Amino acid sequence: RLVHNVLPVTLTERGLTAAAEDLVDRLSIPAALDTDLDDDALSSTTTHTAYFIIAEALANTVKHSRASWVRVTLHAEAGRLHLTICDDGIGGADVDRSTGLRGLLDRVDALGGRLQLRSEPGHGTEVKVELPCA
Repeated sequence: RLVHNVLPVTLTERGLTAAAEDLVDRLSIPAALDTDLDDDALSSTTTHTAYFIIAEALANTVKHSRASWVRVTLHAEAGRLHLTICDDGIGGADVDRSTGLRGLLDRVDALGGRLQLRSEPGHGTEVKVELPCA
């Protein structure tokens, strides 16, 4: 079970799109996945990092946001993977007060990517991440 949680079979056998779809389908709130991603264009490091980001952001949404919906968007452009997770929850997320969000930022930084967090109280949360595809 530990190995599955760290590196699920769906991710290794079918790619990021299928693994993200699996995460979205398991949520207890309505969720959508929008993607036109070509999984073959991503390095395994980017794939694994993106999966972890999606899983952590969705877990935070379910645990803390009181959202009635969440949406995950994945697309690649100009050699960069663009990943967005947004919800209609209570907002108020803060990288400086959350070890989970701090861990996401550290992972993104390690790959030379960018993470933007918008989470005004009462206006939901949006996590935008950009990672190199290769």
